[in-house]
Amino acid sequence: IDHLPKLAQTLAALEGTDLEILVVDDGSSDGSGDFCDRIARENHRVRVLHKPNGGVSSARNMGLSAATGEFIGFLDADDAAKPHMYRLLMASARLHSSDLVMGGYEKVDTQGITPVSIPLETEIREKAVIQKVTWSMAFWNAWAEGEYCSALYGSVWPNLYRRALIEEHNIRFPEGVAIGEDLLFNLAYLSHVKAISVENQPLYRYNIATSSATRRQNKTLW
Repeated sequence: IDHLPKLAQTLAALEGTDLEILVVDDGSSDGSGDFCDRIARENHRVRVLHKPNGGVSSARNMGLSAATGEFIGFLDADDAAKPHMYRLLMASARLHSSDLVMGGYEKVDTQGITPVSIPLETEIREKAVIQKVTWSMAFWNAWAEGEYCSALYGSVWPNLYRRALIEEHNIRFPEGVAIGEDLLFNLAYLSHVKAISVENQPLYRYNIATSSATRRQNKTLW
């Protein structure tokens, strides 16, 4: 089973770490829930949570409530994590004692693969700079106190989050929001962050599907 990309993580090679994989079956009707249960029976790191269909926010919130690890990462079902992703993100979190590790990623579409790096220093501790990171994410390309802030993608999947901070401030994804739930989670989390570190290797593979929620035209959003 470890040949499956989502399970072939090398995090255990980092001393004192292990990996807990929570798979949330959000009311699937195609047999994938049973498939995940079979994987969990053969791999102690995998735990499957079943629930009625409620969307990505409710699924992630269920995972957050069940998680026990020191740090949390998010992986969408149609994307992939490179085998050394969580080992490198966790190493960065330890080295810099960071609350948030922002990782590079690859965008994959019909045109090919495009690596995306994070336009930030390796370590950020100044409150004013963390605030600029927040503005940059919220307003895309932003000017903050006369300084230009390059756009930062608001998704949660390339990053690593300290679970204690999430629980202390009861941060969850807003259910009922169709698009932008990642950004709202990040903005709530960033308001409590004291240190950010960056690992710019493209560790996450973001598969851009034309049928995804972020690619479909939805007139009700206007």
